[in-house]
Amino acid sequence: MKRGFLALFLGSAPACMVAVFWGGGDPEWWGLLNSYAFSIPMVLLYAWPLVSPFSAAGWDARLHEATMNWIVWLSCFTEIVFQVRAIECGGGARG
Repeated sequence: MKRGFLALFLGSAPACMVAVFWGGGDPEWWGLLNSYAFSIPMVLLYAWPLVSPFSAAGWDARLHEATMNWIVWLSCFTEIVFQVRAIECGGGARG
């Protein structure tokens, strides 16, 4: 399941960008699809190890896996890949 969540989390924005910029798709529709395809796996990457019957035994192991998913994918990866690019492209707070 983690691989599926990661694939959707990592691939939703590039796929939607291709659909809009190269395929001429409706930006509002693809933007809405991207918001769901990005945010639902983001939540599940953290929550799945905590609630899944297939996760590691023991609460400490589950919590550790969820925390590592949060640190690696949801914090570091998102900050490096998306936030830096958004600021470079003129997005973000302006002073």
